[in-house]
Amino acid sequence: MKKINAKAGVLFFLMPVLFLNLLTASSYAEQRAIGPKQIQSSAPATGTQAIRPLQQPLMLQGSLPPFVCSSTVGAINDVIKTAQTEVPTAVQAYTNQGFVDFQGTSENTAGIYRNYVQDCCSPNKSFTVQDQQNAGCLNSDNVKLCMEKVIKHCISQYPQKNSLKAMLFNSRDKANKVSAKTKQLHENINRLYDMIP
Repeated sequence: MKKINAKAGVLFFLMPVLFLNLLTASSYAEQRAIGPKQIQSSAPATGTQAIRPLQQPLMLQGSLPPFVCSSTVGAINDVIKTAQTEVPTAVQAYTNQGFVDFQGTSENTAGIYRNYVQDCCSPNKSFTVQDQQNAGCLNSDNVKLCMEKVIKHCISQYPQKNSLKAMLFNSRDKANKVSAKTKQLHENINRLYDMIP
């Protein structure tokens, strides 16, 4: 019984090997039946011989183009798309934010804030004793140090500073998107530049 099982195991192991040998022999017989001339005819038809470099003109003739073709065209398309579409779209989203997110762009609001700061820093500006106390000036402070404190305190009292911060946060987010797109454009241009032979 063990001998029968052993023989069955050997046959089970040899069957795939025999099958592969039959396939190989069949394929070899088919190639011999086709003959070398018919095999060559599967190459682009330019005469009786297959195309060889440096002996005659080369044409794609339906063959897949070299990778350099698709990669170069893809790089060119990336530059055009980024430059003509993505960067302008990001810039437009930034410049139009006043009409989308809030009344007046952050730059306009920053201009109002600048006027407020310039007023606090004006040479004609005077600060009362109460202003100095509110700013945290001490008897031990010199004039320069106390002046820095009262000016900083004056600026900190800007009534619209919270809305300005919110607007600047929004602007910063949109500016980051513009920066990302321009960086992408820069990388695409460099890639295309390096691909030029």
